[in-house]
Amino acid sequence: MLQSMAQALTMTGRAGEDSRSHPATFDLSTPSQRLVHLKRAGAYEEALALALALIDQIEQRAGASGRPSHVSWCYREAAAICRLLQRPEDEIVILERFRNTYAERLTSPSTLVQRLDRAKSATMPGNSAAGPHPI
Repeated sequence: MLQSMAQALTMTGRAGEDSRSHPATFDLSTPSQRLVHLKRAGAYEEALALALALIDQIEQRAGASGRPSHVSWCYREAAAICRLLQRPEDEIVILERFRNTYAERLTSPSTLVQRLDRAKSATMPGNSAAGPHPI
């Protein structure tokens, strides 16, 4: 499901639409600005799709160069949106992708890797931990 959402995203940050059909009335020139705008508007599915598209780009570049750029904010945002949407399994997948992409560069456990451990323990059967945990 995560992969299909990322593929449906266009550069406007709106799934299935092109930039000519919705001219921007304010500056959304960077992906981070579009992501913040979508989250504030409550368009969490679209924001997640944008974050996933950015993650895919980061991982493709890392595969080509053998070394990822350190852009953890989109992993963090995608994981937070999954928590908002109450999709813990998708959150874990995103956090594992972060760990796998940056494993060689991490000198100490990052907050995202620590969040992965908490998310995994929260989804274990019999765990009564309720509510989202901050990243």
